[in-house]
Amino acid sequence: MLGTLLLAQPTEPRSSSALSSRRLGRLLIEAVRSAPKRKRPLSQLLDRASSDELVRLAELAAHHRVAGVVYRSLCDAGFNGEPLPTLRAHYHAAAASDLCLRAELTALAGVLQDLSQPWLVLKGPTLVELAYGGDVGLRDYGDLDLLTSRVGFGPMLEVIEQAGGRVLETNWPLLSRLRHGEITLRLPMGGLGDLHWHLIYYPSARARFAVQMDELLDRSVTAVIGATRVRVLERTDQLLHLCLHGALSGGHLLIWLKDIEQMVASSPPDWDELLVRARRYRLGLICALMLQRARLVLGAGVPSEVIDALATDRLLLGLWALQQRYAGDAPWGRFERTGQTLMAATSAGSFSSLDAFCGSLVKDVAWAGTRRRIVALRGGARRGGANREQVSVLFQPVGGDGERRRYVEVIATDAGP
Repeated sequence: MLGTLLLAQPTEPRSSSALSSRRLGRLLIEAVRSAPKRKRPLSQLLDRASSDELVRLAELAAHHRVAGVVYRSLCDAGFNGEPLPTLRAHYHAAAASDLCLRAELTALAGVLQDLSQPWLVLKGPTLVELAYGGDVGLRDYGDLDLLTSRVGFGPMLEVIEQAGGRVLETNWPLLSRLRHGEITLRLPMGGLGDLHWHLIYYPSARARFAVQMDELLDRSVTAVIGATRVRVLERTDQLLHLCLHGALSGGHLLIWLKDIEQMVASSPPDWDELLVRARRYRLGLICALMLQRARLVLGAGVPSEVIDALATDRLLLGLWALQQRYAGDAPWGRFERTGQTLMAATSAGSFSSLDAFCGSLVKDVAWAGTRRRIVALRGGARRGGANREQVSVLFQPVGGDGERRRYVEVIATDAGP
């Protein structure tokens, strides 16, 4: 049944729209690929593109959060027309956001240095520095993700607030029940941040895997981000996290595949150790699918034998590869029908993935309005603002200091997923 779902993903008929999606997808993919891995000359594809397709290319690049990468590729190809100004604006906006959040990080590093529990930085500036060579306009991100232990969560939250930060999600009884793996903050200098105690947001998703957060924290290493020394995930854990985050988010944006491709090229993992950890954490299949997709779409330097060894469910991996080849470039040339619900449901095997997929469909129907409101505030506020009437109940102040203390205790002592 799961194979039928994979192969039955909606495809466009052979119309001018479908052909345009294929052309646009091909152009976008080649612009995102590293130059040595391109299958076709980018300049040739640009010369053949219509003005409407070039405008749509900029829209797609922004949607996939790779506008800075596409801008660099077009500049390197000697292209000097539309949509270069639009892409340049995205590149400079990403650079400005990065520099502001690095300033936040520098300030936070000073006030958090005396905490007894370790804390580290996830994604964002870490990827810019370690995967994208420090080019601050290439990797678009809008908030600062910080991680600490369950026990360290409360003290770190207090220190950030004492420095001028503010918790945005303040429905403490609801937060205690939901046990999300992070909480949203307004940082001391005005930027947005997420304070994590786990890499996985929802308890239902955490239960599908066996990620050991204490091990990740113990293996963390020191890195220099700009002029600030902070702790980050060890390089093999970095790649595991990129696969996990990209898959649970749906795997349908090129930025997640580009992160994997860049990290493998710039800071390759210990592949043998990655196999060991992925199996222990029940991440084998999810890593296999994301690494395979990054390899097929962007030419990521992932050994094929690693993907084969990771795939505890060869049937699902084979069907996924077949579907990817069948769909070709067209899904990347449009904004919808990209199969993200199915990708986000991937677990340790076919049956667990199918169960999660069916559960996700039920949630999509039952909670569509609430989820849209949450996304509007959490995501929309970072990219253009949110309608005040759509503010989620999570962001309504409910409960006093006692409920807040109980929430922190729940996070510190809860042994569940």
